[in-house]
Amino acid sequence: MPTIDTVAALLAKAERTDNADEADAYLAKAQHLATLHAIDLAALAAAARGEGRATTPVQRTIRVGEPRRHANSHLVALFSAIARPNDVLIDVARNSTYVIAYGLPDDVDTCESIWLASAPRMVESANWWMRSKRWQHDTTVSYQPGRGYVEVPLTARAAKATFMIAFIQRVGERLASARSEAIRDADAASTNAAAANGDGGAALVLVAKADQVRSFYRDSSSASGSWRGYSGSYAGADSSSARAGDAAGRAARLRASKGISAAGALEAG
Repeated sequence: MPTIDTVAALLAKAERTDNADEADAYLAKAQHLATLHAIDLAALAAAARGEGRATTPVQRTIRVGEPRRHANSHLVALFSAIARPNDVLIDVARNSTYVIAYGLPDDVDTCESIWLASAPRMVESANWWMRSKRWQHDTTVSYQPGRGYVEVPLTARAAKATFMIAFIQRVGERLASARSEAIRDADAASTNAAAANGDGGAALVLVAKADQVRSFYRDSSSASGSWRGYSGSYAGADSSSARAGDAAGRAARLRASKGISAAGALEAG
């Protein structure tokens, strides 16, 4: 059975390569193994529930950054993008300085490990992009009285937001694709108990796990309202900032983190 230690080892390998294709493969493999691990555990948990035993979800508070940092909302959005393919739900602090993750322990570990590896990379890559000044030719559409919607130069803050949004979207797509591939592989090999017994395969095993997490969330969360995330301006997907963010998210040469506070300690702007 794949383990969270194997996932962490793959993320560490990604730090040591300068090859973007290898880094991409390491991240995809980490999510692939994490999903296989989750399938195996969910199948075991389903059997345990049938025997009167249960695996209990947990909630964990994870610090994102210091108050009043512009990057906080993007760091939260990145965690959310990582959480979705791992069946983890989150609540977000009003000022986006921390998240509360709800899920099975190994799934929360997976999310935290991938986030701690990719969040510093996102922030550092965005800061490099801003220093390059190549974003200064980007534009966005803005409404101006008497003129209607017109193209205006992109501000520095909007350029950095555009970069990070594209990075997050690309990482989320990569993780979702790796999850889907892992589900197909698990079904093809009949490596989980549900598939072996003809009970609907890996996808249904994960649906049962997700339902368990949602039930736990409803009983445990005290959140009111919903988190809206970044609400400022940004450029379209064809802008140089978006293309650069997408490329960084696609390469995602991940870095080991010094701790939960590492992302917030970076120069986040």
